[in-house]
Amino acid sequence: MRYQIGLGDTYWIVSTTKLQNLTHYQAMERVNPTLVPTDLDVGTMVTFPVFCQCPATADNATTLVTYVMQPVDTYVSVAAAFSVAYPQ
Repeated sequence: MRYQIGLGDTYWIVSTTKLQNLTHYQAMERVNPTLVPTDLDVGTMVTFPVFCQCPATADNATTLVTYVMQPVDTYVSVAAAFSVAYPQ
């Protein structure tokens, strides 16, 4: 998944809060070797590998829906189709 870095974002913050632990900051370091994880410029597009898993706690439990991305899809359009927020 591609994500645009916001003010104060680090790999750890995005992986644990915005992506609800569906990735790990170590995996993000591996797929973005030219970036410094704790010094990311606002607006930088970063690749985040997202793992298929469910939230760890009952507080974060939601319905899990799978969907096969189509060539015309974007993460924003899929999020809108399912009425869920896409992290900005």
